Amino acid sequence: MLASCSFDGTVRLWQASAACDAAAEAAAAALQSGSRVRTHLCPTPLAVLRDGPEAEMALLGHEASISCVSLPRGDERRLVRGGNDGLLKLWDLVTLKPVLSLAGHERWLWSLECLGDAGGDGSPDVFASGSVDGTVKLWDVRAPPPAACVATLELENAGPVAGLAVRPGGRHLATGTFDDAAVRLFDLRGAGGGRLLGVMHGHVDRVTRLCATDALLASASFDSTVRVWRFDHL
Repeated sequence: MLASCSFDGTVRLWQASAACDAAAEAAAAALQSGSRVRTHLCPTPLAVLRDGPEAEMALLGHEASISCVSLPRGDERRLVRGGNDGLLKLWDLVTLKPVLSLAGHERWLWSLECLGDAGGDGSPDVFASGSVDGTVKLWDVRAPPPAACVATLELENAGPVAGLAVRPGGRHLATGTFDDAAVRLFDLRGAGGGRLLGVMHGHVDRVTRLCATDALLASASFDSTVRVWRFDHL
């Protein structure tokens, strides 16, 4: 399943079907043969999620914009989203209804990552959110508010947090920030829920996106570069 979020205040859910797979195979075969084939893959969403009635969303305007979304791997019934309202919201994808709304950030959420299983039952329960307010918060969506925010990572006036990446296994979280163009690495099993391991400088403009494998961390920036870091050198 694929989830897309938009400034129109909606999250749309998409799922590949046999027809889509066949169209993709036809397009790949056409590329190999040198011919050109135009295909339209999965044009209709499975569902459209809105936080409220359309009239209410129109009145909210940009405050209803949704800027980040997470579909936890291994969990087909939940979705988490964040947006201009500063809230982290949990949706049940079976009922297509919001089941939890978590407040804590003072400004717009820009990034979300699933950190993994907190309860030991195999269900992804812990999420990290990065915000324009310059903080990263860790949430346990099993717990009712206000206990849902389990930790806040302060980034020392680094400005908006635009990028997050979790190393497979959930132990390390990397953050990308605007004001100091830095990448920070946290040990999530440290004291207080997040111990700063290091600050990496190399970019000369805002760090906007991060992704991680077990061995490597990649950071993208408004300076038109992508930098690749090795975890065993950090």
